[in-house]
Amino acid sequence: MKFVDLAANRHIPILLEMIRAITSAASPRETLELFVAAMRKAYGGRCYIHVSVADLPPGHFRVTRWLDRSGVEHVPPAAFDSVSIARVPIVSGGLVGELISTPGPKLLHELAIRDDAAFGDRLSGYGSLMAIPLLEQGRITSWVLLLEPDAHGISMDDLEDAIVQANLLALAIDHQLIAARLRIAQAEIDREVEQIAEIQRALLPTTLPNVPGLTIAASYRTFDRAGGDYYDVYPVGRSRAERVAAAADDRWAIMIADASGHGPSAAVVAAMVNAILHTFPTEPRGPSEVLEYLNRHLHDRGFGGAFVTAFLAFYDPADRSFTFANAGHNPPLLRPNGVGAAPVLLEEVGGLPLGIEERVDSGEHTIRLEPGQTIVLYTDGVVDERCIDQTAFGLERLSRLVERFDGTVGELVDHINEQLVAHQGPTLPEDDQTLVVVRMMPAR
Repeated sequence: MKFVDLAANRHIPILLEMIRAITSAASPRETLELFVAAMRKAYGGRCYIHVSVADLPPGHFRVTRWLDRSGVEHVPPAAFDSVSIARVPIVSGGLVGELISTPGPKLLHELAIRDDAAFGDRLSGYGSLMAIPLLEQGRITSWVLLLEPDAHGISMDDLEDAIVQANLLALAIDHQLIAARLRIAQAEIDREVEQIAEIQRALLPTTLPNVPGLTIAASYRTFDRAGGDYYDVYPVGRSRAERVAAAADDRWAIMIADASGHGPSAAVVAAMVNAILHTFPTEPRGPSEVLEYLNRHLHDRGFGGAFVTAFLAFYDPADRSFTFANAGHNPPLLRPNGVGAAPVLLEEVGGLPLGIEERVDSGEHTIRLEPGQTIVLYTDGVVDERCIDQTAFGLERLSRLVERFDGTVGELVDHINEQLVAHQGPTLPEDDQTLVVVRMMPAR
């Protein structure tokens, strides 16, 4: 076996350098310029003409590039977008019009171009020519023409090489154009998603209201910019305009919900939950009635398998009653006394998630809150969050944090979030994470 010495071939290093440069080219125009420069360096001065035939009748073309053998630009390179190309004048006839009127590459020797219909005498100094069609999705959209003075200066081997080289160049440019269009489309999607996220955040309480007898804190962190978690605290039976004037004897609704899935689609469902929730026509008797109302409207619309889990409680300051209903949501934790008391789950009732069947049948249960008691509402993104070895944060870990923490409800929310971040480590969050912590204040 004997290796052939390639050092004597001056074309190979030039072609390899061109390939390397093209892989990092920032635009189709830069790619084309690198190709033309490499071809001129490797094969000497040739006239290079590029014509576009996209959406034109046979024999008609637009000259989008014309560089003569001495390097003079007769037609600078046009941009590769359809708008810029459409501004280039359409010409027809002459030798080029004849060459491009039928598919397939062409090789011509012993040229004598005089008074050409499209180029006049400006190609009269060239003796040989090859014309190569460039394909896009199986159809010819443009042609490359290479000319040189020698009447037999372009061979069949040259034509074979040029067919491959030119179409690989066209493929590279096509990929760059597709990538540019994808970047534009992605930027538009990003703007839309950010608008959805802003709308969703606007539906959450900007500040939590002062509920007589309770202190409340909450946090909302999304898996993506827009998410499907939702929470709210509001006086029962009052319109949005009336909320600022809530009476001391009003009942208060405390809700947490989670739309299935992630991102914009889940955010849209969460926004619908908000809209439906606050159109309840009368003052409801209890939270289960509201959940059935929500379910009926969501079920009637149908979401192709999407659903919403929700926990809704009515708190009455008059007797410290806390009446709750659950539609497939994680049962909240109740720490019955102060620090060190083991939390218990509020799992006395529960029904189906919203939007699946015609009825939820969540049931209702009432407890009476005592001073110092703490309730932690959370979405499944909290307990299901996994670390790098796939261990879930878990309900038991959350329960221990609630049991041992001695601080305000706001500090407890921050502490849980800090522990979630520490547990998660370098991994990305898998779901939206929402917390609402409620504490009964000590009697005065």
